[in-house]
Amino acid sequence: MTPTGKGEREVAEEILTESEILLKNTRAVMADKGYDSVNFRKFIEEQGIIAVIPPRHMWKDEESRQYKDSALYYNQDEEVFYRTEDFQLIPLVYKGTDSLRYEFHPKYNDNRIFRVDSSEDIRIFPKVSQ
Repeated sequence: MTPTGKGEREVAEEILTESEILLKNTRAVMADKGYDSVNFRKFIEEQGIIAVIPPRHMWKDEESRQYKDSALYYNQDEEVFYRTEDFQLIPLVYKGTDSLRYEFHPKYNDNRIFRVDSSEDIRIFPKVSQ
């Protein structure tokens, strides 16, 4: 239970920093959306721990965002799409963490691989597929 006046993320950070045994033996932190914040995720990753936390839906007017200046789009549900010239969005399949690889489903007969830099939005592009 968290004390009144302290947020869950703050208490979780205190628990992790106060216990060296926890820091040494923890490989991943799993939490619900209430713990989702860029600062908490960065803190966890700085400790060499993987954050497994679903992102909160915080975008007000946007359904998706363009990834840099490319034909890739992503949404708050961690889905990545390729936009065709006729503006169709084709969902891409997550293929691994080495540079966050995404590719087309085999039914599209397209072998292109897209790499996404997780620093673009660490809440949406985590190191572990969720």
